[in-house]
Amino acid sequence: MIVNNLDESTPLMNELHHAAFEVLLLHPGSTRDIWVQTLIEQYPAEVADALGTDEETTRERLNKMWCDTYTDTAGVTRSYAEWAALFATDAAITEYYKTIPM
Repeated sequence: MIVNNLDESTPLMNELHHAAFEVLLLHPGSTRDIWVQTLIEQYPAEVADALGTDEETTRERLNKMWCDTYTDTAGVTRSYAEWAALFATDAAITEYYKTIPM
C-alpha cells in the first residue's frame, strides 16, 4: 500500500513510488537532492510517465514526494525522508533485509 500526499494513486505513480523506495535501498545515506537526481537519472521512464517531462515541475513534485509515505512489504509506513534516515549505511540496509519477509 502506498499513501501519496500528491493524491495520485495511479499505477504509474505506484511504479514511481516503488522506484523511489528502491533508490533509498540501493544508495545508502541519500539526501533529498541525491534521491531526486538519482530518480531522474536512473528511472527516467518512471519519472516521466508519472510526472511528465517538464524538468522544473518534475523536480518540484519529487521534492514534495520526499515527505510522502511509503509502506514496505512488511507493512511499515514511513516518509521517504524517514526511510532515508533509516537507510543511512550499508549495515542499516543489511539489518533491514533481515527483518522483512521474503
